[in-house]
Amino acid sequence: MTEETHFLCNVTQKAVTVGPRGDVLLVQHPRGTWVVPGGRINEGEAAEAALEREMREETGLDVAVGRPVLTGTDLWVNDDGDPMFTVVYRCESDDRAVTLNEEHDDYRWFAPSEAVERVRGERLGVAVERALETDR
Repeated sequence: MTEETHFLCNVTQKAVTVGPRGDVLLVQHPRGTWVVPGGRINEGEAAEAALEREMREETGLDVAVGRPVLTGTDLWVNDDGDPMFTVVYRCESDDRAVTLNEEHDDYRWFAPSEAVERVRGERLGVAVERALETDR
């Protein structure tokens, strides 16, 4: 019998946010990379409510949380470098007026194809592509 090793991790959620013009919001990490915003779930907090809260805190936007488009343990790490289980959702916002908190240096609404190219890492690019598919 083989001994099982359980994956212990934090959970984070990210939002591929589609704006009223069909563009995609990316925020710039202090290291210069473009990422999708989001964050952790607090104890006792519902998943959708947590992502809505994180988006208000990080961007000042109210978003409608839609379907998950990608999950993985290879998308994000915590401050100690340990992998996090990440769920990426498609979100929508009727507003484009972003107010960043101190976690990010800049933001930009990108055309969909440019967002896929600019976002950090191929897997997050896949998340953007999936979020923009209309038949899913």
